[in-house]
Amino acid sequence: ACDASAVSLTAMWAAMEVRLAEKHPGVPMIVAGDFNSMSHLDYGEVGVDQYGVAIDWDTSQILARAGFLDSYREAHPVIDRQADATWSPRFPRQSQDRIDFIYYRAPGWRTSSSSVIRDAPLGFPSDHAALVSSFTPAPPRGRGPRSFRALSYNIKHGLGLDGRLDLGRTAAVLRSSNADVIALQEVDLC
Repeated sequence: ACDASAVSLTAMWAAMEVRLAEKHPGVPMIVAGDFNSMSHLDYGEVGVDQYGVAIDWDTSQILARAGFLDSYREAHPVIDRQADATWSPRFPRQSQDRIDFIYYRAPGWRTSSSSVIRDAPLGFPSDHAALVSSFTPAPPRGRGPRSFRALSYNIKHGLGLDGRLDLGRTAAVLRSSNADVIALQEVDLC
């Protein structure tokens, strides 16, 4: 199940791990995006009532084994398949799953909030929901806590659910998130 995603992520993580070990050991990391795979945290025994089956998804295990935490599941430990879904506002009759994630690995950090954005005033501009997580990093010595927001969003080249290409509408959704860090997928060079 989703073997291609697991193979790709394994290769990407191996390359990232080597580069980080060489140049930036111990740096806090966020890995976000459309993983085209579901999560073992949703489909495990704890989610059988929602999904009808327990599946140990390989793709989500790759970063978990490397010490990453799933920010959304940390903020929402109780599974709610409809509320958690990032695939897809465009196809509400299809199985609704969480395939977009914000993972992090950083000692002393915690997820302070995480939410899924599935609609927008001018019509939703993608076939994926956007995921926003707020983090509270470990405070630097002698300073109080601070927080920041990260957003992961597959913009589907700016093509909206209504079939219109409207990058302004996509930008409006991004602005409304008030995110400090934004990770975009399916971006074209225009």
